[in-house]
Formats: sequence, structure tokens, C-alpha cells
Amino acid sequence: MILFESLEKQNEEINENFKEKSKEILLNDLFKVENVDSGSSNDIITYYRTNKNEIYRNFSTPRGLALIINNYQFINKQNREGTQVDEFSLCNLFKQLGYKIICERDLTARQMWITIQKFAEREEHLQCDSAIVVVMSHGVFDHLLGIDEMPVNFHSFVSCLNSKNAPKLIGKPKIFIVQACRGENYDEGVEHITEECVDGPSFSPLFSIFSKYIKPNNNNNNNNPLNASSIFRNAPSPNSQNYFNESRVQKRLKIEKVPTFADILIASATTSNNVSWRNSATGTW
Repeated sequence: MILFESLEKQNEEINENFKEKSKEILLNDLFKVENVDSGSSNDIITYYRTNKNEIYRNFSTPRGLALIINNYQFINKQNREGTQVDEFSLCNLFKQLGYKIICERDLTARQMWITIQKFAEREEHLQCDSAIVVVMSHGVFDHLLGIDEMPVNFHSFVSCLNSKNAPKLIGKPKIFIVQACRGENYDEGVEHITEECVDGPSFSPLFSIFSKYIKPNNNNNNNNPLNASSIFRNAPSPNSQNYFNESRVQKRLKIEKVPTFADILIASATTSNNVSWRNSATGTW
């Protein structure tokens, strides 16, 4: 309980300072893009403009809302020791990525349903470019468990953020991260013979690929300068003033159907029918 109380205080500090920090994060991102060689960076901008319909925008402040459901203490099942470490690590990560963090702890199955449904309805989603949901709990097969050990169907849980139930998130990436068992089998692994190397492998081929596009801006060549701020800020956005100005001159509305479960990514700590591993001192493997 002491660790959870300290986490609560840290999360409050994170959210209180979020508005100031998020602006700094966005400026840092744009600064990194601006400080590349102008000749090579033209390829990046050209690619973005040509394929922007295939690239998720993630420039909003905040980037999105990050919901963390952390079930630690159960009625009959053993406590999930180490989950406090996971929560602390995730909060630090999402803070650095520019997300607004919402933490909920020790929820019953009914409370988990209420929490995800209220999360789907939050007005902030209109101003954000993405959303993240993390669930850390006991589980079995296709169900998550509340602390009352009542099941929550995971497919139905994810459905709360689909295009039908969360229209504010249509076209925006929705990431689900799940740390829970999906069965009772233990993966014992497979023996694999590898060679031991004293010196690590060279990464120069990897970096040479990126160097084609991104190079240090060591010269003062001002030809074709890259103004990343204006490029990204002028990109079409449903919330931008340009969008509403253009919409006034449209003669008709075009209605399109989108897939119900589009733009959803699910990351699970284990495969179907297997248990997930968690270290009681250091958290999830």
C-alpha cells in the first residue's frame, strides 16, 4: 500500500505538470526533425505528403489518453506481486511519450466495464491523436478477471473502443497492452544452439540505412530549409481551423463506411493457452 500511495502522488505530479511538459515534448520532436540535412530530409517530407493517408498522425498535445487498469489484490487468488513496478515503469514511459495518464487500481469486473466505457466517452479524445489501454490482472483464456474473480470477456472489452462505440477515436490508433494469463500451460522453451561472440555485431549497416535520410546538419547551407513546425502543423486535421473553413464551401457531405475494428493493435504478454510471466521484484519479463 505504501508503494501504491507513492505511485498515486507521482501520477498526480505527472498530470499537474502535463500541459507544460507536453509542449516541451512536441517542440523537442519538431527540433529533431528540423536538425537534419535539408537535401536528404526532402525525401522524408515528400514521402509524408504522398502517403499521409497511410500514416497515423500523432502530433497532438497530449498525444492521447493512456488508461492503466492495475489489479493487484484479489479476494481468493494470490496478489500480483511486482505489478507495482510495471505501473511505475509504464507511467514513466507514457509521460516521456507525451500521454495523459489515468490509473485505476483493484477493480471488480463490473468496475472494469464501467471504466472502459467511460474512457471511450471522454471528450478529450476529440483533441487527441491516439489512445492506449493497459490491463494488468489475472486472466484465463479469452477473459480478464476482476479482483472479485468474475470474468471480463476480452473481445467485448476491446469492442468498447471500436468505431461504433467510440466514434471520437475513428481513424486513430488504439493500442491495448495486456499482462494476464491466457491459459494454464507453461512454455518450457526450445533448445537452440548459438555461437558466443566476444565482440558484438556491427550495427554500421543498420545506421547506414538511416543515414541516407537523416544526417547531422553540420553546415550552414540555407538552401531549401526544412521548417518541420509549419509542415506538420499545416497537415489536415479534423480539429484544425482550416478544416472547418474548407467544410463551409463543400456542396455535399460524403459518407463512407469504415471497418468496425479498424486501427486497433493488441499486445499480449503471452500466447493463447499459456500463462504469462511476472517477477515479484522486477515486474513483467
